Amino acid sequence: MSARSAGDALNVALQIGFFGLLIWACARFRRRPAIAPDGPPDEPYKVYTRAYDLTLRAREVPAALIADAVNRARGWTLRDPTMWRHKIDAATELYAGIPAVAADPVRTAFAEAQASNWAICLLVDHSGSMRDEPILHAAVAVRWISAVLGDLGASVALLGFSTVNWQGGRPREDWLRDGRPKRPGRLCALLHIVYQRFDAPWADEDWEVMLHTDILRENIDGEAIQWACRMLRERPEPRKLLVVLSDGAPVDDSTLTENGKSYLERHLLSVIGEIEQADDVILAALGIQYDVGRYYRLWRSAKNLEDLPGALSGLIAQCVGQAKGIE
Repeated sequence: MSARSAGDALNVALQIGFFGLLIWACARFRRRPAIAPDGPPDEPYKVYTRAYDLTLRAREVPAALIADAVNRARGWTLRDPTMWRHKIDAATELYAGIPAVAADPVRTAFAEAQASNWAICLLVDHSGSMRDEPILHAAVAVRWISAVLGDLGASVALLGFSTVNWQGGRPREDWLRDGRPKRPGRLCALLHIVYQRFDAPWADEDWEVMLHTDILRENIDGEAIQWACRMLRERPEPRKLLVVLSDGAPVDDSTLTENGKSYLERHLLSVIGEIEQADDVILAALGIQYDVGRYYRLWRSAKNLEDLPGALSGLIAQCVGQAKGIE
């Protein structure tokens, strides 16, 4: 074969390869699901199925995720005991370094209020964006403030919220088998985690699970707040406070793709409005390097992660101070 013929053959091969790559890229682009338009503001919130939702004690969570066939098949259970142990050690060191003065606001607030009249629930966002430093500092802050509040005589519960899978998991698979009905509502399985129940002793075995990277997935804030409020409303204490620790808006890609980008945010705002109108639970939020003031009437933000304990103490003190008729 002459050099010219070889060059022509090479050019043809390159052109075929280029157009083949272009066709492949276009096919992939066409397969990318289009995001559904937002519905009307008064669109009812729906759940496609609750069959796969989980509410677990924290120590049960790692084993449950490993046993889930969807997670295992797609490599979403990546337990690394060495890394997990390192995070626990780092959190323990941070905990020991919290200055005593960080507790001054909440101690002062309860010097003028009867702490035993208060049931306080801390609800921690377990979204993927909390990975590494944010969840490390959040875990330290909630463990610390739980101990401070318990010593003062308040009843404390610690909860977390995530999803069982990424990308919808089993609910989305059911939806696909059902023919992809339009606007299916929440299209994922909730994972609600109980780290500490009211009137139950603290257990490091449960708290350490908050540092397990596999539990940080997606976040359905509205339903998590409803769950925590139901738990609070069962308490006999006359004063009930729910504090949400969050680093962003509610997000679940599977749900938002099929229902519109504001679907979960509208539900969160609706839930907050209902709680504030009922006025039997005080609702507040601490933003983790995020402005939660767009959602919550009572709020603070910590721009630096190291400031979380003091900011949390100050927010709880603010809520106690604003409450009337405590006794």
